[in-house]
Amino acid sequence: MTSSNYFCKPKHEIDTFDLNIIRCLSRDCRASYTKIASIVGVTPNAIKERISTMVCNDIIQSFIVNVNPALFGYEKECFLTLKHFYKQTTTKTISEDDIIKQLNLLGDVRLYAKLLEGSAIFVISLRPGAEDKIGLICELLKQSALDIEYTFMNYRPI
Repeated sequence: MTSSNYFCKPKHEIDTFDLNIIRCLSRDCRASYTKIASIVGVTPNAIKERISTMVCNDIIQSFIVNVNPALFGYEKECFLTLKHFYKQTTTKTISEDDIIKQLNLLGDVRLYAKLLEGSAIFVISLRPGAEDKIGLICELLKQSALDIEYTFMNYRPI
């Protein structure tokens, strides 16, 4: 029990209703109790109680709003995958911090994750005109990665 929620109900097993509530919230974290209730088939008060219990027990940890990066002047997103990056296959290696610094010259690194078998993925919101420069960064990264792949996605204009 968290100190800020002294009146939390004890932990309970997640059931079908809870999973359906979570599905609704994952599609629209701002959906009303009434809307969720109509989808799940219970009363709005039951939805409110279930959501409060799941929040209190840290099953639901946050409600997130994802802002369109185009609002901040970004045009595209780049998905960059470095395969076999963490395997020592070459004499030259580039640190994670150096890679992130290089990528931040083109935009903002929104996501970085280490994957299985020594690979890594970066998601970068690109500044206008930076798409052409991703090839230069990839040439630098080839010193440490056996295989580099990247693809772009345009942001929906505001």
